Amino acid sequence: MFYNLKVGNIKEFYHFDRRIGQGSFGVVYEARNRLTLQKVAIKAIVYSDLNNHKQFINECNIMIKLDHPNIVNIIEIWEWDKLLFLVMDFYEGGELFDYL
Repeated sequence: MFYNLKVGNIKEFYHFDRRIGQGSFGVVYEARNRLTLQKVAIKAIVYSDLNNHKQFINECNIMIKLDHPNIVNIIEIWEWDKLLFLVMDFYEGGELFDYL
């Protein structure tokens, strides 16, 4: 199970501003916390599309505990309507892959 999992309509707490990317696991949005106006990145993942649920949960739980300037922080994880939402720090500048 995920640490600090929140269940419910994430859109009641975050305003999704725009879609900023798509990867093999899901779609990433730029969003804002409705209360604090903090800008965040939210990755939406269809949980049933994941091949290894246990490994994914373990990796997310480890990332929640990490605090390092070179690793994106997962702020919280939401579950809603068969989707998982990873709420993460937002960093400007585009895709790292484009720079490599």
